[in-house]
Amino acid sequence: MSDEGHGNDGIIALLAGLGVGMLIGATTALLLAPRPGHETRAQVKETLDGSVNRIRNSLEQTRAKVDELIASRRPSTEASHAGDVAGVTEESAETG
Repeated sequence: MSDEGHGNDGIIALLAGLGVGMLIGATTALLLAPRPGHETRAQVKETLDGSVNRIRNSLEQTRAKVDELIASRRPSTEASHAGDVAGVTEESAETG
C-alpha cells in the first residue's frame, strides 16, 4: 500500500514540475517580447490563468484515473488475500 502512495506523489510532483516549467517559460517569453507594459501584464495574467486551469484539469483527471486504478485493484487484492488465507488454512490442516 505504501508503494501506491509513492506512485501518487511521483505523478503529482511530475505535474507540478511541468506546470512550474510552463509558467516560467511562458512568463520569460512574454517579458522578453517587445510590448508595452500594460499589454505584457495582461498577457501574463491570461497565460497564467490558462496554465493554472490546465494544471487543475490535469490533476483532476489524474486523480480520477488513480481512483479508478485503486478501485479496480481492490477486488483482486482482496481475492488474492482470501486465497492466501485459504492456502494457509489448508496447509495447517495437512500438517496438523
